[in-house]
Amino acid sequence: MYSKKVTVQNKTGIHARPASMVVRMCNQYKEQEIHFIGNGRDTNPKNIISVLSAGLSKGTEIEVQVIGENEETVCNEIVAFIESLTD
Repeated sequence: MYSKKVTVQNKTGIHARPASMVVRMCNQYKEQEIHFIGNGRDTNPKNIISVLSAGLSKGTEIEVQVIGENEETVCNEIVAFIESLTD
């Protein structure tokens, strides 16, 4: 397992549009198990309902965990994507 922390910077958090973008991106990694740990929850970022119900607002720190092949690369790509989200 490889993990890295990231803080949500998007002014409206990871709401509907950014959530769908995150889910779409994470679903590209079919061989990896991915978790977002934040707000006291373990969120499945491959499931839109899970992401939307996690309450990932601006300033929320998320630990991105990846298990599987190329863990570090996949984790860094997801973290960079979350950092790039702007509204």
